[in-house]
Amino acid sequence: MQLKIFIDMDGVITDFLGGAASFFGYDNGNIHDHWPNGEWGTAKHIKKFFGVSERGFWEALRGKGFWRSLLLMPDAKEFLKFIKPYKPVILTSPALESADGKMLWIKDNLPSYWKDRRVILTTKKELVAGEGRILIDDHDENIKKWENAGGIGILYPRKWNKNWFIDNSLEVVKNEFIFYINKYHKGDA
Repeated sequence: MQLKIFIDMDGVITDFLGGAASFFGYDNGNIHDHWPNGEWGTAKHIKKFFGVSERGFWEALRGKGFWRSLLLMPDAKEFLKFIKPYKPVILTSPALESADGKMLWIKDNLPSYWKDRRVILTTKKELVAGEGRILIDDHDENIKKWENAGGIGILYPRKWNKNWFIDNSLEVVKNEFIFYINKYHKGDA
């Protein structure tokens, strides 16, 4: 069986949290250093770090400008180089009117994904899951739903998920990914 690889965008490839910090004028150093360990962005965190309500936060990020301007995560270039031979598909969840901006970001920064139409936008990633399908994502809940739907999930360690304590995130992801590649190629799956 041939594996199909899916990779998340925000938090794996693009620095959503850093982009939000810049957008809202957060000026207390690197927000990644200050974000609470293992905690996804809740209304409490949004108010504390960005000074707005959760609704105000998402309303402000509407449209393509914010999403198109996101920078890469520090390890994204190396991750994309590593994963490239497997021809992954970007599987990203569009937040309020972010789809256009995300697609423009991909067209500008990862033109081969755009050209080859290797992009899926959905708020229900688990609908794409199944046997022989791997999702690399930074959100615990997305991985849980993916695995419950029969896929293989690899949680990319980030400050906001349960693997926050892992320092060498990229190496952990590479090793877990290679484990599954080898497992499927040997027919152990």
